[in-house]
Amino acid sequence: TTRAVGLMMETVRDPAAFVAALEKAARRDIPIVAVKLARTAYGKTLALSHSGALAGNAAAYDALFDRYGVLRAEDIDEMVATLLLFGEGKRARAGGLAAVHDSGGERELGVDLADQLGVPYAQISPATTERLKKRLAFGLAPVNPVDFWATPHGYQDVLAECFDALLDDSDSALGMYFGNVVTGMPVYEGEAEVMAALAKRHAKPLAVASMFAGSDHGDYALRLGKQGVPVIYGAIPALKAARNLMRHRDFRLRAPMGEAPKPPAQALARWRPRLARGGALDEAESLAFLADMGIPVQPHRLAEGEDAALEAAGVLGYPVALKTARAGVLHKTESEGVVLDLADESALRAAFRDLSARLGPRVIVARMAPPGVETVLGVVADAQFGPLVMAGTGGVLIEVLKDVRFALAPFDAGHARAMIEGLKIMPLLAGVRGRAAADLASHAEALARLSGVAHALADVIAEIDVNPFLVGAGGCVALDALVVGKAG
Repeated sequence: TTRAVGLMMETVRDPAAFVAALEKAARRDIPIVAVKLARTAYGKTLALSHSGALAGNAAAYDALFDRYGVLRAEDIDEMVATLLLFGEGKRARAGGLAAVHDSGGERELGVDLADQLGVPYAQISPATTERLKKRLAFGLAPVNPVDFWATPHGYQDVLAECFDALLDDSDSALGMYFGNVVTGMPVYEGEAEVMAALAKRHAKPLAVASMFAGSDHGDYALRLGKQGVPVIYGAIPALKAARNLMRHRDFRLRAPMGEAPKPPAQALARWRPRLARGGALDEAESLAFLADMGIPVQPHRLAEGEDAALEAAGVLGYPVALKTARAGVLHKTESEGVVLDLADESALRAAFRDLSARLGPRVIVARMAPPGVETVLGVVADAQFGPLVMAGTGGVLIEVLKDVRFALAPFDAGHARAMIEGLKIMPLLAGVRGRAAADLASHAEALARLSGVAHALADVIAEIDVNPFLVGAGGCVALDALVVGKAG
């Protein structure tokens, strides 16, 4: 008989049992709405002092919830509002929100809030527009959301027929009435009768939302809720609840997760002993590791000394990039250990002499990469839920923009593509101002392949950082990488 589950949670003390419960809920289509506490550093400190709970990695919970369709609520208001809607047992259909207001000004407020929260409205058909036009008073626009109120005369019939028209539309996922409902006010009591009758006629979710959460409508909400129409306190919780119903719908429509690409068995056997010793691989080793695992790497050569660097450039072809390969230098940009776009032998000699004087003669010479968008791929070992795979905006902006998404390993290319398309950098990848669109298929394949590597070597990988990972029209390629082993 369980219709929905609400969680207020600090941490998970038994990860395997928790994941099993999430899998069971997903199989049975029981929505889970969670408020995850202690996401900030100070919040984690309070959780530890309150219950001794280690709050865990917030990114890991994001990835876990995404995998199993758990709906994250920002606060208790959103959680309760969402549970009220799910508690009726109805599911959002295709399309967006169908909304009715009794105030033009509050309708404008509702539209602004919906836009801020990313709640789409139903795009009603011409036939629905005609039905509204025939019933609305002169001057009221036949649009969604609709402002139906002109006069108290016959208001119940106008509300019923307008809402019927919206709910009958094939692009309406669910319906909400927004007003400042107050217990005992004749107008709102009359509207409650209409909403209760609509709930019996329509299979789509239906709710009443008070634009002002502080209105006195406790008894009203109790009575209407018993008739199948939940009353939500406040426009923002109501809109977030509508968004959650649509997110749950979209989760149920996801294609089943396929297998991640499997790394070559020989490569796994070759690298496992090295990773099991722990510690960081240098850039040359890290790039060799990625290449062995089937992830594209920019052509490069390791060189010791000026002559060897010149020979490497001759093989690779100018222009080239020159990078220090000194042991222990993990972040080359901060050490001024990278020189780009060296066009000829003379430029390479000068750059090498400067670099070697400061950081030593061990260098990497790499062919200059074609134009593209700098992204980042990564892996982090989470103590509770295993390896997390990251995709995001890379280069020097990674810590400024913090545009990253995480997923539990392993996953297929379709899931990887969805991760990439959820990044803020996506408009650049899609092509802007005449730039060609990036090859998202190869980007997604590389990300899925990395997830397979992370899963296969979960016991010996502490961290992988591929930054920048350049994505362009002709494919994608790792320009720099850091792999850190995890000793047993």
